[in-house]
Amino acid sequence: MKVCKFEKIKDEDDIKQVINCIRQEHPYVAVLPVLTQLQEWMQAISASWFHEEDEASHTTVNAIEEYCYCLTNHLITEPQLNQDMKIRIRECIKKIHALVEDKADLLIDKTIKAEIYGLSSDLFTYSLRQQGFRAQTLDAGKFMQINLERKPDIPYIQETVRQYIDENQDVDIFVAPLSICKNVYGEIDFMSERRNDYYATILATIFQADEIVLSTQINHIYANRNCRREQHSLTYTEAEQLINSGVYLLYTDCITLAARSNMAIRLTDIHDLTTERLYISS
Repeated sequence: MKVCKFEKIKDEDDIKQVINCIRQEHPYVAVLPVLTQLQEWMQAISASWFHEEDEASHTTVNAIEEYCYCLTNHLITEPQLNQDMKIRIRECIKKIHALVEDKADLLIDKTIKAEIYGLSSDLFTYSLRQQGFRAQTLDAGKFMQINLERKPDIPYIQETVRQYIDENQDVDIFVAPLSICKNVYGEIDFMSERRNDYYATILATIFQADEIVLSTQINHIYANRNCRREQHSLTYTEAEQLINSGVYLLYTDCITLAARSNMAIRLTDIHDLTTERLYISS
């Protein structure tokens, strides 16, 4: 079983590239960031929200709606799926408009952010259904819990994911939004986006994956141009030694989790998902 994590999906061409990669790799879980354009609008809503500029926030929410409608028409051409996705967009946008009016506390801002993350993931879920996959958006906010030290509560996550899989045995692929979790008080929260690789590795470990594919910016690592994996392979220990010596690959915790479950790590080029730059295994 395989988990794939992607980074920086900027536009429609990037979306199509990711979908093609998913079709080739057939992961059980695809971990995806919020679309870059939605990320920018989300930050704009937060900024106008704190300055009490309701009109600016509503205008931005309307822009999100139009953008998602446009992507839906381009990516999801099957009539019923297209209609279902547009219903999902309308429901989400209506909820965000209502949240913009309610400035109770900072939790509202996180709730708006979570809604946009979910909407972004649903665009991929419906696009994959268009390709024939039985795809479902993974509600990571229900089981990716962090403790008081803001570290993942692994035992809790394991138990709730096991139940989640049992309830969704007919799913071919789960689409998981990056970073979303809940805190120890049960409130919506987010892990640091600088640790996206770690977030995805936790999911891969919990789902008992054999391999995780991480789309990561590591330009200082030479690509495998001759299809000879041994030229760019490392053991877990070698990877940890490189990281400890100051070479950035990914967080050491990723290596630790992968080694514990004997899960291989493939690092691919962020701009060319088919180019494998590094392979880490036992």
